[in-house]
Amino acid sequence: MKVFISGHPLYNYLDSIAEGFRQNDCNVKIFKHKNTNVLKLLQRNYLKKIKSKFEINKINKNLQKEVKEFNPDIFLAINGEVLLKQTIQFINKISVSALWVVDGVSNIKLPLQSMELFHLQFIFEPTDKKTLKNAIYLPYACQPSIYFKQKLKKKYDISFVGSGHIDRLEILNQIAEFCEKQTLIFAVFGPFNIFKDKSIINKYPALYKSIKINEKLDPKQVNTIYNETIININIHHSQSKEGINPRVFEIFCSKNLQLLENKIILKKIFPEIPSIFKYNNLPELFEKIQILLLDANKYNEKLDFLHATIKKKHTFLNRAFKIIELYEKEKQCLS
Repeated sequence: MKVFISGHPLYNYLDSIAEGFRQNDCNVKIFKHKNTNVLKLLQRNYLKKIKSKFEINKINKNLQKEVKEFNPDIFLAINGEVLLKQTIQFINKISVSALWVVDGVSNIKLPLQSMELFHLQFIFEPTDKKTLKNAIYLPYACQPSIYFKQKLKKKYDISFVGSGHIDRLEILNQIAEFCEKQTLIFAVFGPFNIFKDKSIINKYPALYKSIKINEKLDPKQVNTIYNETIININIHHSQSKEGINPRVFEIFCSKNLQLLENKIILKKIFPEIPSIFKYNNLPELFEKIQILLLDANKYNEKLDFLHATIKKKHTFLNRAFKIIELYEKEKQCLS
């Protein structure tokens, strides 16, 4: 079976998704394109509009050429924001097309009408089913060859890895203040470009002091941080109303402690997570930090179990298998 995967390199998951299909004995081709989107064709600035039109048309032309040459059974677009309507229609004549929306649908810069053209549509956020009616819930996953246990000295009591989205700043600042009072080492990693604004620094000083690396990290760096931290804090982006981000899987796959928000979908797809690893509000988060720090090794058996569960059910091998399974059903419907 041939699988063609399209997406821009900012999604480090392209290679992991491709590896999942290869492990399912598929011949895979990855098409990486510039991080742009078709809605830029609607902007008012004439020169920017012309530039965007040239870039997007070139990407779509090259993509169509490569799809035609490769002749895939499955075409999988990750968010698909660069795809023109005519390109999706072209692909549909050659392959079973699939769209995996790995951000909230409302954040995707692709018209809803274009999303609905795909034969198969997958969403990471369950509530997006209200918008994309035919979509199937397909959560993130992880690649165990990247996220695994390392015997490293613990450098940090608490850490957070992720982007500096405005929705996260207040809670991270409060965690930083809590750690200061408790004399705990708190470290933050990820692109926090928002701190170029001095007024933001003044508003969240404790958080600003806690930032160790202010840039995007590669997966190997992230796994090292997970292993150098006693408790990894997972704060979701506001687009995750009920769904969960990849860190849920990655941290537990590395066999390290995690405190994450008690998302609704956890009960359904990940009931194995003990309540001690979930929090509903900041006071509960602080309470559980103190409990876990008293004897972190006490939870090793639970972490071993979660690690085994992820390797069995929540890898990109599993997700690829699910897509292939649905492809077979869709192919029968189309024939």
